[in-house]
Amino acid sequence: MKTKMSGKTPFRMIGKKVARIVILITAIFLFSASGDMLVTDTETLFMKMVDDLKGMGDECRDKGLLLQADYFYAQADIAVSSFRLAVNHIYSVRKEEDIERRKREAEEARKAAEEEEDDDWMDLIVDDGGWFEVIEKIEKFNEKLDTLNAQLAPFVARMDSLEAADRDLEYNLWHLLASQSPASPFPWLFEGAVATVKGRTERAAECYSYAVINPNLYRLGEGWDFAFMGALSMQDLAALNKRLEAKELELKNLYVAQSGTNFPREYLNFDDNYLRLLARDVLKVDPTDFNTAYLLYEAAVRANPFEPGNFAGCGLTGAAAGYADGAAYYINQGLLLDPGHKGLNLLKQAMNGGAR
Repeated sequence: MKTKMSGKTPFRMIGKKVARIVILITAIFLFSASGDMLVTDTETLFMKMVDDLKGMGDECRDKGLLLQADYFYAQADIAVSSFRLAVNHIYSVRKEEDIERRKREAEEARKAAEEEEDDDWMDLIVDDGGWFEVIEKIEKFNEKLDTLNAQLAPFVARMDSLEAADRDLEYNLWHLLASQSPASPFPWLFEGAVATVKGRTERAAECYSYAVINPNLYRLGEGWDFAFMGALSMQDLAALNKRLEAKELELKNLYVAQSGTNFPREYLNFDDNYLRLLARDVLKVDPTDFNTAYLLYEAAVRANPFEPGNFAGCGLTGAAAGYADGAAYYINQGLLLDPGHKGLNLLKQAMNGGAR
């Protein structure tokens, strides 16, 4: 089920202007080497933030608020997964650089061998060597070329493989991570970090602007500086990846990740007010398009499961779209959060056939 967005809302236009304004400050904020920023141990600060999110999820789970617990667990998980994906991307960049270096060295060795054989030819002519010796020299030279070409072949194949994998990661995995936790700023933040290492400055600035416009970035911590990743060796990157993988496995046991969705990746998806405005916009254009409105209200719940109005929107549009079970589920979940909510109680009454 694909979302159908209608026109430009004032919220979207303002958001885009703000995003463009912060482009010039994001690289300084996120990747500055200034001593005024907390850059001494970013990884430690990051892991503490992840543990804090997990702790908030545990508190919600103990209270029976499972959707709210998943909200925090998903943020913790996606933060770690985004960090790890960035590390893997940068490792691939370093690997490509290593392959290019090896290719250059092999090419230089080939040229040196060719020049050496040319010198041997001249020696043979001057020394009036026999033709059998000349042929032997040629055969040895060809053997050297064959060996060098054989050594180069896997490097070339690896380059092609890395380029294909990189394209898949760029266009699919960031989207997948963002869809798991609309509230998280980290898919944008770490995509920007990767773009910086790859020299794609415009894309990096765009990603950073989308990350810093999300207030969750500041609620979770300040002084982030992930510039250190760009200076890590392949060995250090591999070690960091192992630490992140261990934390990722720990978090994935806490909740069930959502299945894939066609909901588009938007930099304002962290804002449930924005998503509700889009849902209302959709219904203004087509009052029968409850499917799209329901999808938007579901996204609003995932962006902020502490707002009862988001649950009411799911209940109303879900019932209208024919998703009775889904509507009932969101109504009941909303009432767990706010038992006295008037709209949710009216919806429950209507779902129960008007019985009090």
